[in-house]
Amino acid sequence: MHFSKAFTALVTTLIATAVHASPTDPGTSVAKRTPGSIYVCNELNWMGWGSTPCTVVSAANTCLTLGSSWAYEIGSIGPDAGATCYGYSNTDCTGTDWSFTYPGDATGGWATSSPWENKRRWHVLKWAKLQAMLMMKNRAGTYYYPGGGTGACGSTLQNSDMIVALSFADYASGANCGRDIIVCYGGNSVRVTVEDACAGCVGDSIDLSSGAMSLLDPNYLIDGRIQVTWSWA
Repeated sequence: MHFSKAFTALVTTLIATAVHASPTDPGTSVAKRTPGSIYVCNELNWMGWGSTPCTVVSAANTCLTLGSSWAYEIGSIGPDAGATCYGYSNTDCTGTDWSFTYPGDATGGWATSSPWENKRRWHVLKWAKLQAMLMMKNRAGTYYYPGGGTGACGSTLQNSDMIVALSFADYASGANCGRDIIVCYGGNSVRVTVEDACAGCVGDSIDLSSGAMSLLDPNYLIDGRIQVTWSWA
């Protein structure tokens, strides 16, 4: 039984002989992966079938389409350690999106409220017609000192609070106040709550409290602006 041709992509490394592999054990059948890669199989539980059972896509900060052989055929997907990749419902990486944080999702999304594989049964299984893209999105991450001030969401914020300020676009006029995001950098991750808006943040860039940034990057005072990945929790 095969799963969603949910995401379509340019294949950079083809696993020709592998039929079973896990991103937590890439040596079993997957070629050595490099930072920025996304691991994909056409069955659940990192299993594969046919001539192209699994593949590794290089998608560091790019928007890529998969080849036609992957259309509606993805059952397992996950990025490298410390990273998050995304599947989109539109071919320009917009619209409905699904985020996959390492080690990924080998269930086809059944455990979530918005499965990304099949939407209805027909014959054995009829899969959703998603023309989706994969993307490993790197965002700028900065920090600030709230210092007891009032955030855009209305709460008093301290430097040690696990909070984040989003760009005006992601802040969405306060609609995302109180939501949590997971931020990853250099093998570390923090869970922070949206409590503020960042006037200087462009696109998906974020501004963390100094307390949150210190946990994410112990050298933050030296590093300053860093490239992070984040996704909604």
